[in-house]
Amino acid sequence: MPEHLHFWGRVYRPIVRRLGRWYRSSRFSERYAATLQPGSLVVHNQSFKLPGLPAALHGLRIAQFSDLHLGCFVRGVDGAQVAAQVNALQADMIVFTGDLVDFTSHPRNGTCPDIDATLNPLHAKLGVFAVLGNHDYFAGPDAVTAALARSGVRLLRNCGTALQVGNSQLWLAGVDCAQLGFADLQAALAAAPANAPVVLLAHEPDYADEAAADGRIALQLSGHSHGGQLRIAGLGPVKHTRMGRKYVLGQHRVGGMWLYVNPGVGAAMLPLRHNCPPEITVITLTGG
Repeated sequence: MPEHLHFWGRVYRPIVRRLGRWYRSSRFSERYAATLQPGSLVVHNQSFKLPGLPAALHGLRIAQFSDLHLGCFVRGVDGAQVAAQVNALQADMIVFTGDLVDFTSHPRNGTCPDIDATLNPLHAKLGVFAVLGNHDYFAGPDAVTAALARSGVRLLRNCGTALQVGNSQLWLAGVDCAQLGFADLQAALAAAPANAPVVLLAHEPDYADEAAADGRIALQLSGHSHGGQLRIAGLGPVKHTRMGRKYVLGQHRVGGMWLYVNPGVGAAMLPLRHNCPPEITVITLTGG
């Protein structure tokens, strides 16, 4: 991993750990943990009409979750229970759109029990797929990548895969962390069949402008912004992260492409979510 990516760990990790120790010893810990219990996860159903979608793909269901930030403020979340709730939706495929771990965690220094407990149970008919987020890089991408591989989760790192449904195909593509300059859309689409609809996983929602400009992508699924994490009446979401400020939450039309921004499960920097509950999104594709 490039040395400059350790900057976050060297400078901010001790500060956030002290904040975390205070937080876990305070009443805020109990209140926040309660908001992140799997029973409080919102399941949001969202449909997208995709022009030219083959009939065999009508009704295809994708379960999306994002931004667990394991290893810091979300220790109260049982990753296995989150996975169980995702599995219970019985979607055709499961996608995770980055930031599995928090930058304050140290997965590169040993085993990843929280990660394994979250990933191992996941299963879906067409597979389970993921992209990396910026925090996965800050904490140690090699360990995160290894954990994904152990669990049978397919990491889409500037590549894609054809998913066969009947006589039709869907191209599921993923780009690497755009915030750090690692995204390569052309590589992710290089092997896409000419007539297959394309769904793109990109951790950062503001990557949508570049993705839409390409003209081949029907739908982009992202996380990263946490929906603003703190949504204050009269002020709206706190736009706290680079490449997550333009498209913060929910459904957007970007050129000829749809974008959905999942608000995630965990929290970063501040151990708080307000008016922005953790969410699993069930996306249903329909013909336009």
